[in-house]
Amino acid sequence: MNELEILNKLSLQGEEKAKVLMKIHQTVSSWSLTLPDVPADLLHFGYHDFNKIGETEFNINNNVEHGYCGKIMFMFAGQTCPMHHHRIKHETFFIIKLRYQTIYTYFSTIFLFSCSKKKNIGMKK
Repeated sequence: MNELEILNKLSLQGEEKAKVLMKIHQTVSSWSLTLPDVPADLLHFGYHDFNKIGETEFNINNNVEHGYCGKIMFMFAGQTCPMHHHRIKHETFFIIKLRYQTIYTYFSTIFLFSCSKKKNIGMKK
Protein backbone atom coordinates (compact mmCIF):
# COMPACT_ATOMS: atom_id res chain seq x y z
CA MET A 1 0.00 0.00 0.00
CA ASN A 2 1.49 3.37 -0.98
CA GLU A 3 1.37 6.58 1.07
CA LEU A 4 -1.69 7.97 -0.75
CA GLU A 5 -3.70 4.79 -0.15
CA ILE A 6 -2.79 4.84 3.54
CA LEU A 7 -3.67 8.52 3.82
CA ASN A 8 -7.09 7.92 2.23
CA LYS A 9 -7.86 5.29 4.90
CA LEU A 10 -6.90 7.69 7.72
CA SER A 11 -8.62 10.88 6.58
CA LEU A 12 -11.95 12.49 5.72
CA GLN A 13 -13.00 12.42 2.07
CA GLY A 14 -15.57 13.99 -0.23
CA GLU A 15 -18.41 16.19 1.03
CA GLU A 16 -17.52 15.71 4.70
CA LYS A 17 -13.96 16.93 4.01
CA ALA A 18 -15.26 19.94 2.05
CA LYS A 19 -17.61 20.99 4.90
CA VAL A 20 -14.89 20.79 7.54
CA LEU A 21 -12.40 22.66 5.34
CA MET A 22 -14.93 25.45 4.89
CA LYS A 23 -15.35 25.71 8.67
CA ILE A 24 -11.56 25.80 9.15
CA HIS A 25 -11.14 28.57 6.58
CA GLN A 26 -13.97 30.56 8.20
CA THR A 27 -12.35 30.18 11.64
CA VAL A 28 -8.91 31.21 10.42
CA SER A 29 -10.44 34.14 8.50
CA SER A 30 -12.11 35.32 11.73
CA TRP A 31 -8.57 35.68 13.12
CA SER A 32 -7.71 37.94 10.14
CA LEU A 33 -5.38 35.27 8.76
CA THR A 34 -5.34 33.19 5.60
CA LEU A 35 -4.10 29.67 5.01
CA PRO A 36 -1.72 28.87 2.17
CA ASP A 37 -3.16 27.26 -0.94
CA VAL A 38 -1.69 23.81 -0.27
CA PRO A 39 -3.17 20.31 0.12
CA ALA A 40 -4.88 19.58 3.44
CA ASP A 41 -5.20 16.22 5.17
CA LEU A 42 -8.15 15.95 7.59
CA LEU A 43 -7.00 13.02 9.67
CA HIS A 44 -9.13 10.75 11.85
CA PHE A 45 -6.24 8.25 12.18
CA GLY A 46 -8.54 5.32 11.42
CA TYR A 47 -10.81 6.00 14.42
CA HIS A 48 -13.51 7.56 12.18
CA ASP A 49 -14.41 10.10 14.89
CA PHE A 50 -12.84 13.29 13.51
CA ASN A 51 -14.60 15.58 16.02
CA LYS A 52 -12.87 13.86 18.94
CA ILE A 53 -9.74 12.24 17.50
CA GLY A 54 -8.52 14.27 14.58
CA GLU A 55 -6.50 17.11 13.19
CA THR A 56 -6.00 18.93 9.91
CA GLU A 57 -2.56 19.28 8.40
CA PHE A 58 -1.81 21.76 5.62
CA ASN A 59 1.28 20.36 3.94
CA ILE A 60 3.80 23.07 3.14
CA ASN A 61 6.56 20.57 2.37
CA ASN A 62 6.10 16.80 2.52
CA ASN A 63 9.25 15.24 1.14
CA VAL A 64 8.92 11.52 1.88
CA GLU A 65 12.15 10.67 0.05
CA HIS A 66 14.21 12.94 2.33
CA GLY A 67 12.20 12.23 5.49
CA TYR A 68 11.08 15.82 6.10
CA CYS A 69 7.74 17.57 6.29
CA GLY A 70 6.59 21.06 7.28
CA LYS A 71 2.90 21.54 8.12
CA ILE A 72 0.40 23.99 9.49
CA MET A 73 -1.68 22.03 11.99
CA PHE A 74 -5.29 22.93 12.85
CA MET A 75 -7.37 21.30 15.58
CA PHE A 76 -10.82 22.25 16.77
CA ALA A 77 -11.45 22.64 20.49
CA GLY A 78 -11.93 19.20 21.99
CA GLN A 79 -9.95 17.31 19.34
CA THR A 80 -7.00 15.15 20.31
CA CYS A 81 -4.26 13.43 18.38
CA PRO A 82 -3.47 9.81 19.22
CA MET A 83 0.04 8.95 20.27
CA HIS A 84 2.05 7.85 17.26
CA HIS A 85 5.56 8.06 15.90
CA HIS A 86 7.53 7.88 12.69
CA ARG A 87 10.63 5.74 12.51
CA ILE A 88 12.48 8.20 10.30
CA LYS A 89 10.93 11.61 9.81
CA HIS A 90 11.72 15.17 10.76
CA GLU A 91 8.59 17.30 11.15
CA THR A 92 8.09 21.01 11.63
CA PHE A 93 4.62 22.19 12.71
CA PHE A 94 3.65 25.83 12.29
CA ILE A 95 1.11 26.63 14.99
CA ILE A 96 -0.64 29.98 14.72
CA LYS A 97 -2.86 29.96 17.84
CA LEU A 98 -3.07 27.45 20.57
CA ARG A 99 -4.07 26.47 24.02
CA TYR A 100 -2.86 23.05 25.00
CA GLN A 101 -2.92 20.50 27.73
CA THR A 102 0.01 18.16 28.24
CA ILE A 103 -0.46 14.59 29.38
CA TYR A 104 2.63 12.67 30.45
CA THR A 105 2.72 8.94 29.95
CA TYR A 106 5.41 6.39 30.66
CA PHE A 107 6.65 6.43 27.07
CA SER A 108 6.03 9.95 25.82
CA THR A 109 4.49 13.36 26.23
CA ILE A 110 1.14 14.00 24.55
CA PHE A 111 0.04 17.51 23.65
CA LEU A 112 -3.67 18.21 23.34
CA PHE A 113 -4.15 21.31 21.20
CA SER A 114 -7.26 23.41 20.81
CA CYS A 115 -8.15 26.74 19.25
CA SER A 116 -8.09 29.71 21.56
CA LYS A 117 -9.02 33.33 21.00
CA LYS A 118 -6.84 34.51 23.89
CA LYS A 119 -3.69 35.07 21.80
CA ASN A 120 -3.17 35.77 18.15
CA ILE A 121 0.26 35.00 16.80
CA GLY A 122 0.84 35.17 13.08
CA MET A 123 0.79 37.35 10.04
CA LYS A 124 -2.20 39.52 9.22
CA LYS A 125 -3.80 39.39 5.77
